[in-house]
Amino acid sequence: MALPFPFLSRSTEFARDCAFAEPGIPCGERDDLLAFPIGDSGFEEEDYETVLSTLSRDVQSRQQKLADIRLRERRSTLWSTLYTAAAYGVYVCLWYFQALTLPRGVALAPVLVGPLIVLFIRRIVQLWYSRKEAHEEKTLQHLLKQQRTKVEEIKKKTNYYSTRNLLSNLAVPRHTHAQAMDKLADALLGEDDQAPPSSRYALICEKCFKHNGLLPEAMWEDAQFRCIKCDHLNASVRSKREARRSMSPSAASTPPCVVVPSSSRMRNP
Repeated sequence: MALPFPFLSRSTEFARDCAFAEPGIPCGERDDLLAFPIGDSGFEEEDYETVLSTLSRDVQSRQQKLADIRLRERRSTLWSTLYTAAAYGVYVCLWYFQALTLPRGVALAPVLVGPLIVLFIRRIVQLWYSRKEAHEEKTLQHLLKQQRTKVEEIKKKTNYYSTRNLLSNLAVPRHTHAQAMDKLADALLGEDDQAPPSSRYALICEKCFKHNGLLPEAMWEDAQFRCIKCDHLNASVRSKREARRSMSPSAASTPPCVVVPSSSRMRNP
């Protein structure tokens, strides 16, 4: 029901707001407080990507500054030494040819202390840049420490170490079990026929040198085969070895079966 006087309606709403307002907060600001989002902690979570990007840019900037300072130090030291040495050489020449208006004894003093002045100026330049370099180095180390601390904080909050340990613990037994099963299968069923050619031996005919396939290392001594091209019967290496032992040295000149390790260019026929 509307009141006959509008100002009474506004006064009633103001009184209701004041009745529900928090102590110490003005009545007109109660609704403004509700406009702020309130999370679990009352603050937004830190944006780690932005923080790490900012730290990375700062680190790169400091490293570039440090490199520039070291470059300027070398250049300034070189040029200051050259200029002071050149000035000293000119003064010595003027003193030697008596072109100075000063008495010879007074003019001799700069000649004697000139090398010390050159070294002193060189040292002053080095100390100046060393001070700036130490300041930049300290700032860079502080930024690197902050970066490492932030990375460790992210790792702890994302359970990086626990996840890595869990994966490593799960992967090791599985790998060991697979190796044990492979060895057991090789012992019961023999070696895998699909083994790589690099672990096998090629059968080469002793007459026409034709390639006749591949053979496992454990079987090549007893392998006896007939050439697929010239139909020559190639005896096994073991039988030829025994025959050579029983034969005379003159008859032992028969060429043996050529069996060489297979290369990447040889393929199974």
